[in-house]
Amino acid sequence: MAEVTCDKCDKFYVDPRMLLCLHSFCLECLEKELETQETQSSLHCPSCKEKVTLTENGVSDIPRDLHKANEANIARIREKVEDADDFCDNCGKTDSTGKAVAYCIECEDYLCKFCEGKHGKRRITADHSLITIGDMSAKAYTPTSMGKFYQPQMFCQQHKAHPLDTYCKECQELICIACMNFDHDKHREQCKHIERVAKGEIESLQAYQGDIETAVASLDTAIAKCKENIEKVEARKREVDSAITNSLEQARKALLTQTEAIRFSKRAGLEAQVDQLQRVRDGLSFAFKMIADTQSHSPAHLLSTKSVLAERTENMQREYQVSNLSPSQSSKFLTDISDQPIINKIISLGWVICGGHPASSTCNAGYLPRAVVGVPRTIKVVAHDKQGKALDKGGDEVAAKLVQTVSQYPPITGETIDHGDGTYSVSVTPEAVGEHELHVTLDGLHVNGSPFKYSITNPRAPAYTALSAQYPSISTSTPYDVALTEEGHLAVAEYGCHTVSLYSVTGQKIHPFGTANSYGSGDEQFYNPSAVAIRGDLMYVCEQTNNRVQKFSIKQRAFISKFGTSGGGNNQFLNPRGICIDPEGKVFIADYGNNRIQVFNKDDSFAYSIPCQGNPWGLAFDLQGHLHVAARSLNCINVFIPDGTLVTSYGSGTISTPAGIAIDAEGYIAIGENGGYNRLWIYNPDHTPVHTLSNQFNGGGNGIACDENNSFWVADYGYNRFVKY
Repeated sequence: MAEVTCDKCDKFYVDPRMLLCLHSFCLECLEKELETQETQSSLHCPSCKEKVTLTENGVSDIPRDLHKANEANIARIREKVEDADDFCDNCGKTDSTGKAVAYCIECEDYLCKFCEGKHGKRRITADHSLITIGDMSAKAYTPTSMGKFYQPQMFCQQHKAHPLDTYCKECQELICIACMNFDHDKHREQCKHIERVAKGEIESLQAYQGDIETAVASLDTAIAKCKENIEKVEARKREVDSAITNSLEQARKALLTQTEAIRFSKRAGLEAQVDQLQRVRDGLSFAFKMIADTQSHSPAHLLSTKSVLAERTENMQREYQVSNLSPSQSSKFLTDISDQPIINKIISLGWVICGGHPASSTCNAGYLPRAVVGVPRTIKVVAHDKQGKALDKGGDEVAAKLVQTVSQYPPITGETIDHGDGTYSVSVTPEAVGEHELHVTLDGLHVNGSPFKYSITNPRAPAYTALSAQYPSISTSTPYDVALTEEGHLAVAEYGCHTVSLYSVTGQKIHPFGTANSYGSGDEQFYNPSAVAIRGDLMYVCEQTNNRVQKFSIKQRAFISKFGTSGGGNNQFLNPRGICIDPEGKVFIADYGNNRIQVFNKDDSFAYSIPCQGNPWGLAFDLQGHLHVAARSLNCINVFIPDGTLVTSYGSGTISTPAGIAIDAEGYIAIGENGGYNRLWIYNPDHTPVHTLSNQFNGGGNGIACDENNSFWVADYGYNRFVKY
């Protein structure tokens, strides 16, 4: 009876409505449920609590479940006939000759044998559906077989005499011929007879079944793995319990408290994951059954629920695709039971830890989101606990996979080295060009920032040992710096004419920010723009004379905000000359005159500063996330960890007055000199020189950018051009 009764009122469905979660309830029950909720704009399913957004008409606009309504009507008839000990409603006889032998569905009357015969001969009742009471009592009619002959025709509520025998694909609703001629006349070509439409819709719904079967199988496997890990967690807990018990009794309770907390956390996480996966599985299985049942539906019943069924199936498939099919918690507990506890510090008996917390753990994969086919990319992962503290012990399961975005090629799995101190090295080698995602996980869950978008290209040709300028160069006005947009356009800081312009790689000017040859200090006005950097849709521009930074939306071509004034304090500048952005959106600015790097959060607030002697100019992040700074007056490149720790320096004795700097997807470094020999240098990733070109600029080499093909674009201030190498 559960298939034909409402879960809310436990009675046969009356005007049932199907929610997006595929649960159906009587219209009146949903109206009563809505009255108990705080908002009238949405409704939570009484069964699964999934939220359904309502239109201004409320629950009355929720699609009718005609299939459920029909089954409920059949069940009502069956119940009435099976329990019948009635006499004929037509002739009213109450003796043996008036004993009911049939039931008319349309008239809802019991008929004796004589009236049954007359009923079939009268013109007005000749096509009525009669059920033989004896056969029904013997259960000769199942709900399915009854449904095949009992398909009551539905009529239009607006045009009462016309049956609902047409389906409008444009509006996705059942209509009559009058509706088609008047209300739907502008798209009559989208209106087809329900028999014709239903056949195609059944096929389109059945196409989901293969994907659902695959998804359900994967979910079953994932659920089994999670349950297996639950058992392993319990088993490991018992092992730890035994180890601790065999140690000094004074420390046992303290360590077991830690262990119990971890066990509870892991189990809760895994059980929550099982519940989530089970819910997705149940939803897909339910959708699968509903699609299978459509074969016995009438066209009207099918089309009344098709859009909800298809939408629910697609929603559940999307939820399945983003579901984590690996256990969210590993089964291990890391332990260290000491044999020499300090009595006054019981906790020092040993340690029991859960391991790294994925969302708090970090890696340097996002600093340069490009790589080259056949060249290994090594990523450093640092495990942190839930409070963000770096761990000093290894043992976590760290992995990386490179997944091609659009191709069906299998993902490339990286190789992991556990250094035992809470840090890990993961190496992955790209095999195909194109857009990829790099998934970096700890115990099966993404670390902070993962997955990372990666662009994979072929190795540079020709090699850097054969480097040369690719003419013709592109003319512009006093370019000081250059950056690449996501669309592959060039953003050029035009120092002398006080604009920042977008160019195509063929030299066509697309859009100027600011007014040419007109300087100022207002919004979207520039006074000697000296540096430009781009991250996604955001473009940051340093102004040397205004001593500030402006932020723009490239897509909207609009000013967003600005920060900075003249001076030597925080958020003050003296001739800012370089800028770059890290994966988290932090902005690093070379404060040339104040001999420092100032760092700002993505909300433009000041974060911290890094002392950097030698008049810092160009800035660039390498593959490891280290910050390379062109120290112009020291004739070298300084390399910092982003927190400000100096790692190394290189170029001293070879480079003269470095200004622009950029790093490609293989780690090669391009350095432009501003003055002196006006050379362009190429350095290996190990900071040794590979190649140099002399007399390339006229006081240029100020700004350099690397495109997705590992070509370097150099701003040549003196010759009013930018050149591709």
